[in-house]
Amino acid sequence: MLEVFFTLAPRSRAVDQYGGTLGVLLFNGRAGSLVRLLAIPAKPVPYSTPPANTNRIEDALSLGLAFPQFRDITRCRVHEHLRLLFGPWANQEIVCVGENTEPDDFPPIFSSEEELQAITQQQCVEHDTSTHRIISIEPATLYDYTKSGVSETQREPCMLDEIFRLREHLSSRQWCTSADLITLGLRPRSDREFLPPNEPWILRNLTNKQFVRAEAIALKPEFIHGPDINVIGFGEVLLTRICWSSAPAVGIEDPTNICRGVWAGHRFDITTLARHQKETGDGDDWDDVSDEVAEEIATIWRSNFGADWREFLCEFG
Repeated sequence: MLEVFFTLAPRSRAVDQYGGTLGVLLFNGRAGSLVRLLAIPAKPVPYSTPPANTNRIEDALSLGLAFPQFRDITRCRVHEHLRLLFGPWANQEIVCVGENTEPDDFPPIFSSEEELQAITQQQCVEHDTSTHRIISIEPATLYDYTKSGVSETQREPCMLDEIFRLREHLSSRQWCTSADLITLGLRPRSDREFLPPNEPWILRNLTNKQFVRAEAIALKPEFIHGPDINVIGFGEVLLTRICWSSAPAVGIEDPTNICRGVWAGHRFDITTLARHQKETGDGDDWDDVSDEVAEEIATIWRSNFGADWREFLCEFG
């Protein structure tokens, strides 16, 4: 029977909205959803501090709508709100866990007593629909953290969806016009405003201080669009190394023992090379593992699609 996997951040009790078998997650493009969960948005801008009682973006918009003199502040607040949609899982431990994971089977990164207590000794509550009672849940396996009542579903950040949600919130007011919405910063905008495609991006393993370059894993240079890479990208790289299960892989050829991922439970982000260099200086304590990862990707895809896997997949790029 095929095993279902979900990616989760156990410490923050969040599970990715997309799950599936290894074949589905690796080979149908679904792994790309991880990019926006880990991407650090570029080009932060300073903004004025909004007046009191505008912590909620809806309050800031209402203020700007009612008082034109505050609209510059509101636009900056909207800009920052949209920027912070990206990267909710950056610098958090993540693992793609299978339903066949047994109790007490955790990735080595969680092997210390302190680490295990941090993610296991937390009870959660759930509404039992059959008895209409509130029951206490104590996760017994790592996969239990994917369940409702234990973890919240983490949806892939989408700036356009959030813009239209906020537009609908304001449009219910009779005196709010389309021109007002644009003035407040709620025009249709592209993710590329915060994830620029013309800069080189890297995937970083913050736990091991390793990174993977986009150009090393992309099937063609023209497939690279900032952190987004057609066909095989940073999401696929992650899934080949963060899966965890007590059972061997089923439904795919597995030359790398994918279910015992060497990066399972590690912390990651996706950032521009320029930001990385600014943060790390000469970067002597960081290792470029791009070639190693690219060879591993080639081994997995070759085993599942044949010797001409690269040419075959490029047709769909």
